[in-house]
Amino acid sequence: MEFKHYNRLAVLKAKNNLTNEEMAKIASLDVNDYIAYETGNKLIDSSSLTKYCIYFNVDPDYMFLEDALK
Repeated sequence: MEFKHYNRLAVLKAKNNLTNEEMAKIASLDVNDYIAYETGNKLIDSSSLTKYCIYFNVDPDYMFLEDALK
């Protein structure tokens, strides 16, 4: 399976017991935009990426690299 950034969004959501609505709120998004990010139907923008990295205290590399550590 090819690794994609949206895999990390789903992992972070599950690990933190968050809903799609809560994930959308973190990045000030409409829930449909968040769902599009998580499913890979839309590329994540830099602003949303930054908000998720800050909120979850992860490096941007964690979002994009399969073997990146938190």
